[in-house]
Amino acid sequence: MSRLASFLSAAVLALSSVASAQVVTNPGPGSSPTYTATGSSSGSSVTGLFSAGTLSYSDTGNLAALQASINGVAQVQVQNTNAGSTASADIIVANDQGTASTHYGDFGTNSSAFTGSGSLNLAGATYLYSATGDLVLGTSTLNGIHFVVNNGATDAGGFSSAGAFTLGTPLAVGSGGSGVANTGNLTWNASQTFSFTSGQTMTFPTTSATLARTDAAQSFTGLQTIAALTVGYITMNTNSVAIGKSAAPTACAVSGVTVCTVTKNAGTFGFKYTLTTGTPSGNTVTLALTAASDGYICDGVDISTGLRLQETTDSTTAPVLTAYNLAGAATNFSAGDALLIKCISY
Repeated sequence: MSRLASFLSAAVLALSSVASAQVVTNPGPGSSPTYTATGSSSGSSVTGLFSAGTLSYSDTGNLAALQASINGVAQVQVQNTNAGSTASADIIVANDQGTASTHYGDFGTNSSAFTGSGSLNLAGATYLYSATGDLVLGTSTLNGIHFVVNNGATDAGGFSSAGAFTLGTPLAVGSGGSGVANTGNLTWNASQTFSFTSGQTMTFPTTSATLARTDAAQSFTGLQTIAALTVGYITMNTNSVAIGKSAAPTACAVSGVTVCTVTKNAGTFGFKYTLTTGTPSGNTVTLALTAASDGYICDGVDISTGLRLQETTDSTTAPVLTAYNLAGAATNFSAGDALLIKCISY
């Protein structure tokens, strides 16, 4: 039985404690009289016009004041024993505009045989609703709101004292949710459309973010503009595409050459070396790259002389390329040669 309904109805049971000077007894239906309180409730008091016991605090406007001290439920019961299709037990509050059908609030319970459409007409349901006005549920101090189902030990949902709403169980995909209990990974079982107006941006963390489909390749339609993106061993920049693990070239070594530097680096796929100082006395160039898992596949061309560069020594960090002429003979480099080389890691 509701404590609120019980408390507000207690005035009817407390009449016997009211002084006769403050109460007028009126003839009632049948043998039951009615009572009218004639006192004032405007002052601050620990009792009301109808009282049972004494409140532990004082307040104004006490029409009824009911107090007890028991190690149990202090209650006032309102019951409608009629099982009709429109029977209910209700507590009604109304404002200055209140009528029998407008501007009131209703807290009640329906009979076991109640009929009608909608949740407010469910048989056996307890309800709280507002007529001709908004219904407000909240707290006036820094406290949360809790929703409990089946006397559960944990909340089914609610608002924290900071106003944040949480659900005890993730909202299912079919109900518009993601179906996951955390904010890290979102999983959808159906097609999802993300719509952005001009100027809006989808931002991923700068430290680590993955856009992946686990069962097949990615499929994108329309013009995609990617400033810099690495997917697996494919690195895409504004003006280049590198396939393979980052090579990050630093320098090269050629016999007789004291300075062999990287003068152009198009991402991590192709780069240009220049033999700037010294007189070459060999036909091989050794690269200095970041470590690959197993090695590099490299080739290139000496654009100064037309020599073809072919990898002759595999390495995870220092692959060696040999220069060959059109006849297939190993040929020494010349001073100032520019070498264009591309490498793919594996």
